[in-house]
Amino acid sequence: MTLPVTLLVILIAGTAIFIGVLVFRPGMTTSPVGKIFAFFLLFLLPLVCLGMGTSYHIERSKETTFCLSCHEMEPMAKACWSMTPLIFLPPIFKTTAFPLK
Repeated sequence: MTLPVTLLVILIAGTAIFIGVLVFRPGMTTSPVGKIFAFFLLFLLPLVCLGMGTSYHIERSKETTFCLSCHEMEPMAKACWSMTPLIFLPPIFKTTAFPLK
């Protein structure tokens, strides 16, 4: 796993463990510090996890391998990779002027 994925998994696991502690020990939320801790665990940490996961997947979707992993894109992948690797080949399948056959 890459570093962002590892950090995200650790953050999600830590959040789940802390929420489990909060569920099994609800007496922690009686003090003002416990209420702030519960708010942090139940709302802010999951939002951080959501933001990190979204950022990771958006960055991953910018790669060619992500687009060509779909079975419908397989013919376009073969057309793109069959060219010589020394020539820059823009994604011509996105334009309507040069449809692949």
